[in-house]
Amino acid sequence: TPMIDCVFLLLIFFTVTSVPDPQTALDLAQARFGSGIAERDSFVVAMRFMGEGQPPAITMIRYRRRGDRTDEVKDPLVGTAAEQDERLKEEIETWLRSGTGNQTVLIKAERDVLHRDVARVASLAAQVEGIKLALGVKEAE
Repeated sequence: TPMIDCVFLLLIFFTVTSVPDPQTALDLAQARFGSGIAERDSFVVAMRFMGEGQPPAITMIRYRRRGDRTDEVKDPLVGTAAEQDERLKEEIETWLRSGTGNQTVLIKAERDVLHRDVARVASLAAQVEGIKLALGVKEAE
């Protein structure tokens, strides 16, 4: 029993003295009853499940304002995950420089999309300076 006491004391000590890394924290929208993200002012990355062992289909939706009209532009990304990453980062940087939105990247994923694929896209978007990141899960229609 003295050994268990020592282990518990060490656990308490490390829990109390640990400092969380602020760079790993994400600013996410609340799931229910919270303020939502305005999709019309965001860069939306929609991820669709394409099957086991294949990267998800990624569709980028950017909104550009022209007077009273809003144009929706959709670009499907094809190819390997590395090719998707390169094009997606380039598109996010271009959209951020244009200043047409609120600097929020909203990632929407179907239920069957693997977490590692969503995390890959989220990590890529977080590398762009000045981006706010929001995640959402969407049932397949």
